Amino acid sequence: MPINSLYDVIKSVRFSEKTELLKNMKVSSKTGEKDKRKYTFVVSKDATKLLVQKAVEKFLNASVDKVNIINVKPSVRVFRGRKGVVSGYKKAVVTLKEGEQLPELSS
Repeated sequence: MPINSLYDVIKSVRFSEKTELLKNMKVSSKTGEKDKRKYTFVVSKDATKLLVQKAVEKFLNASVDKVNIINVKPSVRVFRGRKGVVSGYKKAVVTLKEGEQLPELSS
């Protein structure tokens, strides 16, 4: 599915235990501890880092520091003796600039 507009980039927000830990992660450096606010989104298979950055900045009104993209491969599952495939997807881990946060996605 080709991306026609920025509305097609972000499909959903990913909520899990690991993403909650990423949201509240603290990174220590030489200058002191900093909050690194990381949010995880399920994005289109055709999405690039630049498109994800533009979509987050436009729709969520936040300054993006960095975007990491991960391709999650499809996996085979067996349920009641029948094999099936859970489809793969692409997810983006977005790091916001210091002092920024998304209150609508914070728990």
